[in-house]
Amino acid sequence: MRQECGIKGCNRELVSRKEGVCLMHYKRLKRRGTTDKSIPPKKKCQHCGRDAVARNLCVRHYQSWKRYGDALQSERNIQHRRANKKEPYPRKNGKEVHITVMENILGRKLQQGEIVHHIDLDKRNYKKSNLHLSSNRRTHNQCHYSLELVAAELYKRGIVQFKDGKYSICKRYTEIQVSR
Repeated sequence: MRQECGIKGCNRELVSRKEGVCLMHYKRLKRRGTTDKSIPPKKKCQHCGRDAVARNLCVRHYQSWKRYGDALQSERNIQHRRANKKEPYPRKNGKEVHITVMENILGRKLQQGEIVHHIDLDKRNYKKSNLHLSSNRRTHNQCHYSLELVAAELYKRGIVQFKDGKYSICKRYTEIQVSR
């Protein structure tokens, strides 16, 4: 024997005996807490008043909460991040100069994945003697890793020191080099 939904005007088959409703009304009841067709008003972000997507936060504040554990974190640190942002590579005619120089050396455009490495790590020094072409990201990362190994060895030998969060050349080493 078929039982019908308990909602007035609905003649669909009953699925939930506990609530006495059909599948459509059961889903609506679970999602919205009511079987009414009307959509409840959207919640607003507690910080800016825009439409909330989750946890009473708008998209921007929700993303900040996910990344930093604080919905206002990105706004609080925006000045700090701008101050610490690395300087961009020098550009000429809309293209980074070191790429143009390397393309002139090669006589062709760089292929996808090729990276120009600055040997002295100064991105404003784009002389031919300071540029090296890495065929992909892995070989470029190996350049930087080998530099870290050299720096570690210099530290072990006492040529480089670490003080107050910075590496520097030891004073006694510079004095030895000057006296020669």
